[in-house]
Amino acid sequence: MDTIIEIAKAGLNRFYDEGYVRWPEEKLGVLFSNHSLQEPEIERALESWAAQGWIKLPKGKEKYVEILTIIPD
Repeated sequence: MDTIIEIAKAGLNRFYDEGYVRWPEEKLGVLFSNHSLQEPEIERALESWAAQGWIKLPKGKEKYVEILTIIPD
């Protein structure tokens, strides 16, 4: 699971660099290789990133995550 989370983090950082900062749930799920975003490891990663101010998690239909800045390694 760590590999999926690292790949997703790299993807979010790339999207941020390209100006794509708002993502609906279905598109965000693709970054996690179509694993459920409700899986405990994925939820912990997203919540951790949000707690550190790197993303917001409004979890609405049109905007599930908003990337605020680069997520550091």
